[in-house]
Amino acid sequence: SFIEKLILDTEPLPKHLRGSLWLLWSGSMYESASRGGEEYYWSILNAFDDQTTTATQQIDRDVLRSFPSHPFFQTEEGTSLLKRILVAYSWHNPQIGYCQSMNIVAAVFLLFIEEEECFFLLSSLCERLMPRCYVPTMLGALIDQEVLNGLVEKHFPAVNEVLTKLHLPVPAICLPWFLCLFIGHLPLECTIRLLDWFFFEGRTVLFKVALAIFQIKSKILQHCEESHEVIECLRDLSDFDTQELLRIASTQFQFLNHDFIEEHSNNCMVAVMRRKKEERESFARKQREVASRFDLVAEQSEGVRLKVTTTATSTTTAASSTEHSQATGSGAPSESARPNSRRGSTMEFSEVRGWLTSSAVRVNPRRKAMRARGALRKLARRPQE
Repeated sequence: SFIEKLILDTEPLPKHLRGSLWLLWSGSMYESASRGGEEYYWSILNAFDDQTTTATQQIDRDVLRSFPSHPFFQTEEGTSLLKRILVAYSWHNPQIGYCQSMNIVAAVFLLFIEEEECFFLLSSLCERLMPRCYVPTMLGALIDQEVLNGLVEKHFPAVNEVLTKLHLPVPAICLPWFLCLFIGHLPLECTIRLLDWFFFEGRTVLFKVALAIFQIKSKILQHCEESHEVIECLRDLSDFDTQELLRIASTQFQFLNHDFIEEHSNNCMVAVMRRKKEERESFARKQREVASRFDLVAEQSEGVRLKVTTTATSTTTAASSTEHSQATGSGAPSESARPNSRRGSTMEFSEVRGWLTSSAVRVNPRRKAMRARGALRKLARRPQE
């Protein structure tokens, strides 16, 4: 189309029009109008002023490192503005709240649009343009990575063979690309041009650009022998020619359209859901194994407690017998009456029970069992008097 040619042309969009076009193409302009725009944004901030959640605490930690290369976000004004947008969105959509990488994306948006407009553009990104990608489970992002993995396997079999040999899955490399919209991974000028294309066409652009990067780097990747070589190769994208990247992405992978991605996403969703179910079952199985080990240790510790208590009772009986013998003048106590106890006592065993029941250890059953076993072994190895 004419607009796509304009976006992919050698001349970028006029800077004074870019923000307005982003709002138009993303649909956030209509969302802003339907919700009341600026009034809605400030009403959220006023309603939840000074309230703290896990999301707001994470925002406080991330906002200072959102865009360190830009001087505006090293000032109090810039960080306060970015924080307000992220906090407002966390209250606007508690199901998403806040996800790392939203701060980086919102910081770039702010270079071209106003504060309230950035809020609605972030809302459109998280809820419509990249659905289920910024939720805690990141289900949408995982499905996209499964689709990308299949595309890499089909179009770059030699590269895929190297990645498989090095046990380096595609999501480990490309997931940050998608969540950050390539911000921080490609030169800023190139990233802004990609955002122009992304807001016009949708998330299919991310797949096209990712495959274009694999094509440009394919010869180097095929000769990598270590995983760190692959990571360094795909991390160093600063020398990319913007126009060449756009040309490869738009011409050689133009078959990637919305219907294609949606069809493959639906097919991959089953595999992703099955894998997540297996992970949950594996985690639950490990928890049961740790719990059974702890029960065994608890039984052993109960046995030691009875043994220590019995030994202490025998020692008391033997001491009483000795006193009685000395009082009656019968001489030294018999061999069976001599104390033959370890220095352990019921009080020492209470330390073991303290470890088993302490709140600090209760958080980690495996650690609890290991510490209990260690304490029992130490108690059993005490030398005789």
